[in-house]
Amino acid sequence: MATTIGYGRAAKRSGVEIMLHTEAMGIVLVDGEVRGVTTKKGTVRTPVVVNAAGPWARRIGELAGCNVPVINRRNQIIATEALPPLFDQFVSGSTVYFTQTRTGSVVIGGSGPWEQVCYEAANTSKTIMRYAGRSSTLLPALGLSTVVRAWAGISGRTTDRIPIMGFADNPKGFCNACGFSGHGFALGPITGKLIAELILTGKPSLPLDAFRLSRFAPDFDPIAAYEGVRSQEPSVLPTLQG
Repeated sequence: MATTIGYGRAAKRSGVEIMLHTEAMGIVLVDGEVRGVTTKKGTVRTPVVVNAAGPWARRIGELAGCNVPVINRRNQIIATEALPPLFDQFVSGSTVYFTQTRTGSVVIGGSGPWEQVCYEAANTSKTIMRYAGRSSTLLPALGLSTVVRAWAGISGRTTDRIPIMGFADNPKGFCNACGFSGHGFALGPITGKLIAELILTGKPSLPLDAFRLSRFAPDFDPIAAYEGVRSQEPSVLPTLQG
């Protein structure tokens, strides 16, 4: 949260106008080209729109008549009580990951098709049990700890886990920077730099061809593809250790 506020303050110092509490209602198109964005506070005239809406990227794409196949998937995190120093590394395996904070709490997350496509940022007992069981298998000392809090959020993901970056073929002026599949916060600074270069000069300092939207078929349905993977996920929960 502090980093996001810091980015906002730095942007304002550079002359950026940030319109809070201003919902994008539509994208103005004329002859297949972007001409503006309609909001509840009026229309913002612009020849370029950047779709950096995260889990809402597919909805923004619909406003432009463009299929942006980003899945809005729930993610959950749990945190333990403060523990003595156990490890220094970021641990990942068995579809979970965890790290120990400076205060001693171990923060545990995971990634897998057990999570639903939804906008409901709520925790589920099944996922908390999964995290607890699999993390304590990797690090048995965690089996004796207590979970003290949990939270959830929504991320924007693609089926190939590769972000979508660059201008769409249609409409002209519609640019995407979304689908980072859980890595958007870390990749935000370089993404902003490359997208700015692309818009201003047409030549980003790093190639973006691998991230083009056209790698997906125009009628590709990411939710159907994801649900097909989810249907194969085992329903058996891991046994808790300790």
